[in-house]
Amino acid sequence: MSRADGVTTHTLRLELDDEPGELAAALEPIAEHGGNLLSVFHERGSRTPGG
Repeated sequence: MSRADGVTTHTLRLELDDEPGELAAALEPIAEHGGNLLSVFHERGSRTPGG
């Protein structure tokens, strides 16, 4: 979604293994390209269709 100020926002949903460093590795490409996270929602222990 683009706003009048030129900012584009996206929603990203990730399913990661519960291992140290998984989140950092997944977000590294976003940081490298100057991306900014507005919020993080964490739901632990729930099964999703992806497993």
